[in-house]
Amino acid sequence: SMFNIQVAKQTRLTALSVFDLSGKVILKKYTELNTLDMSQHVKGVYVLAIETDNGEVIKKRILKH
Repeated sequence: SMFNIQVAKQTRLTALSVFDLSGKVILKKYTELNTLDMSQHVKGVYVLAIETDNGEVIKKRILKH
């Protein structure tokens, strides 16, 4: 499963982290790309932390079918 991540035009991504519901980091990527490949992970609910170039961290819940 591929996820496309959209942020404001003037904002750049610096890192993406994915956590399971117990808080364990299952994926950490330092990237400016706006895609996340979750095909290697089991179906379920995860928390995505998006880190930006201005130091902001945005957290979102994602559901992988």
